[in-house]
Amino acid sequence: MQLCFGEATFDLGNFHTEYRASSISKRLPFVAHALSDASGGNLIYANGAADAEKIARILYDLQLVDVEDDQLDELIKLIKKTIHTRYDLVTTLKRRIAFHYGNMPLIIKNEIERLFKAGCIKFLVCTSTLMEGVNLPAKSIFVRAPQKGRNIPMNAVDFWNLAGRAGRQGKEFQGNIICIDTNNHDLWEGTLYRTKTKYPISSSVENVLKSKGNEIIQYINDDLAGNLARRNSLYEHAITYVMNEYTRNNALSCAPISSMLSTEVLDGFQNAIESMLENIEIPNDIVLRHQGISPIAQQKLFSYFKGYRKDLQQLIPLMPEDTNAVDNYNKVINRIQRHIEGEAFSKYNFYKAMLVVKWMRGYTLARIISENEKYFSSDKSKNKKKLPAIIRDTMRDVEEYVRFLFVKQSACYVDILSYYLSSINSELVSQVPSLNVWLEFGASQDTQIALMNLGMSRTSAIALSEYIAADNYDMKKCIEWIKATDIELLDLSLIIKEEIKQIINASYLN
Repeated sequence: MQLCFGEATFDLGNFHTEYRASSISKRLPFVAHALSDASGGNLIYANGAADAEKIARILYDLQLVDVEDDQLDELIKLIKKTIHTRYDLVTTLKRRIAFHYGNMPLIIKNEIERLFKAGCIKFLVCTSTLMEGVNLPAKSIFVRAPQKGRNIPMNAVDFWNLAGRAGRQGKEFQGNIICIDTNNHDLWEGTLYRTKTKYPISSSVENVLKSKGNEIIQYINDDLAGNLARRNSLYEHAITYVMNEYTRNNALSCAPISSMLSTEVLDGFQNAIESMLENIEIPNDIVLRHQGISPIAQQKLFSYFKGYRKDLQQLIPLMPEDTNAVDNYNKVINRIQRHIEGEAFSKYNFYKAMLVVKWMRGYTLARIISENEKYFSSDKSKNKKKLPAIIRDTMRDVEEYVRFLFVKQSACYVDILSYYLSSINSELVSQVPSLNVWLEFGASQDTQIALMNLGMSRTSAIALSEYIAADNYDMKKCIEWIKATDIELLDLSLIIKEEIKQIINASYLN
């Protein structure tokens, strides 16, 4: 073991792991276990959700003895009910080991963080969510070949952000960042772990405009000509940014963007944006409302609506509880994929439609995972999966597709459809729903949405709503119901009851 101090390195001595690290995947958990603090505060950085689960299972095998802890037992019960009885956390928590990644339910993540800070959890394996606003200071952080994104080495800014978690406020003034295999330059980018320096901060859009300006101009021209092979989300964010600057200033030469681009590139952008605007019929405020979706793609969707010769009612997304909702949303997703994404039909669109509808109907995550398990582990599935992958993938699909990508795409779809129906004076415009609320909250019942607006997690809101007969309560009526009910008598997890108590004690309920 060596101490790194700037460019200098000092030998500290040797240590031994309990077993020989016969495979690369064991090096990080073996070292973390050997050098861990018995009182807790040990964070291990993993490069992805699957890696986090695997590291936690190896640590579980090293710990050997289960512990008795009422708080851990309550969390295990909640995980069994809200995710799956065989989720790896159910096992690892028995030995004070947990993992934590972005797609997990909020109430589970919050409780894991609380128990880690309290010392009930000794080891916590985290992914890049640790650098994205999660407040988890630790005594020691263990890292090997850190990445942020699939096969993307972590840069110096993110590394030192991660290292800054070492040292627990109120317990220690400093902490340890333990880097493994730093002599292997294939695993570590340069000397990012040696010297902390200041780095300029710039937006990704600004960076791509400076480095890829000519490519983006060609991208616009190819899109206008219908020759675009594949859509690029970062380019399309840059295009809507440039278009916004153009419409605000009636030119790019006097816009802030002019200081970051050469005259040649600026002129190219000006010509490309003007050509693009000549071909767009949708109002600018609608186009610019949907950052990251090509204005040309938005126009293609509008043109599709204009040329639609069947019953216009079929274009409107149905209420989630409708018996034809899955087929309806499958068609919506197909239209989005064809006209906004510019891609051919995908066999996974029906699965996406089922997921969207189940989520908006307020199905629990456990129910969605259970139904996916039946499908993906059956002989009918051409894409058979093991249970850990089914659980991870379901949570990923909910967070990254339903609550992010489809929210963005369906908002654009609904806006353009509403504009088209209004332009032909169709009374159907009043039937177009605001999907973003249902998708964000994972519910379409007013009572459940009101409970979440009070500050409850989706897990707690859905569990509590099972005891509320009315499905149309607003926040005020929900508050009245909560105040009139003895929450302790309800068959709810103690963790959910604690969350509800915090809502009850909030100032706006008093």
